[in-house]
Amino acid sequence: MAAPASVTVAATRGAVLTPPARGPDGLWRFSYRPPAATGRSTETFVVRAGTLERRLELTLEPWGRTVLAIHVKPSPLVLGRDGSAELQIRVTDATGKPAAAGLRLSASTGVLGRVKEVAPGEYRATYRPPRDRFPQVALILALSVGDGAFAVHALPLHAAIVVPGEGEPGGQMRIIVDGRSFGPVKVDERGQFRLPIVVPPGGRAVGVMDRRGRQHAAAEIDLKLPAFKRVVAAALPSELPAGAGSRTEILAAVVDARGRPRAARRRRCAPSGARSGPRAGGPTAASSPSTRRRASWGPGRWRWSWAAPAAPTASA
Repeated sequence: MAAPASVTVAATRGAVLTPPARGPDGLWRFSYRPPAATGRSTETFVVRAGTLERRLELTLEPWGRTVLAIHVKPSPLVLGRDGSAELQIRVTDATGKPAAAGLRLSASTGVLGRVKEVAPGEYRATYRPPRDRFPQVALILALSVGDGAFAVHALPLHAAIVVPGEGEPGGQMRIIVDGRSFGPVKVDERGQFRLPIVVPPGGRAVGVMDRRGRQHAAAEIDLKLPAFKRVVAAALPSELPAGAGSRTEILAAVVDARGRPRAARRRRCAPSGARSGPRAGGPTAASSPSTRRRASWGPGRWRWSWAAPAAPTASA
């Protein structure tokens, strides 16, 4: 079928600024200005090529950064007992109405399943915790690739462990973890005991020995818990062409040992290139107007603007 000699486009609501022009790749392109809108609406384009006519619909969203919210069920997870959790991600526009968004998810630990849209502005994904059986926090980041809006959820991963120890034979041993009591169990004739407990991230344990109804002095127990990754980050866009002028935004969230937002010290976030930021709770500092976007971030939420270095030149 021969290519049409001309193509016309008419919009029912907005304005077609320049007529369609055929490019070297055979595709027809035109400029369009959408109408002012305070809510979601639909634009209809009428495309004519010779005797052919087709109508195309485009969903229009109001201007402004979308708002993302992440909910996780169940929360917290107990490692070794809970095999997965369901992520519920809600997206709203600047007016608070459900909005569509292209989402990208990342997690500091564990595995995330594919994102599925289940209703307007409602998305679901499955999270599977890591195989490691020590208490930690999974930082889950949801990013709207269309406008850079993001949200972070700190999911506590509790660990069910067994604490072995020694005590007075015949006594009763209890362990209190962050105010929650486990036990008691009886200390055997050899003076040994084993007590199952559940430990949250950053949890502290205290052992209490009871002998004939009398409570002996409590002593803190060193659980020897390993450190875990406390930061999650993403870049938008995630890939850049080599050469000066390419720019990306780096988003990050940092928490403490209990999963609470933590202010991070300034540190270099890339081996080379121009960097502005980080900033928390304010506008991104950048040399390009396209990255000067203001958003409201909470404590421990950081945003950088980073420019790629010039591409290396081949020497003779």
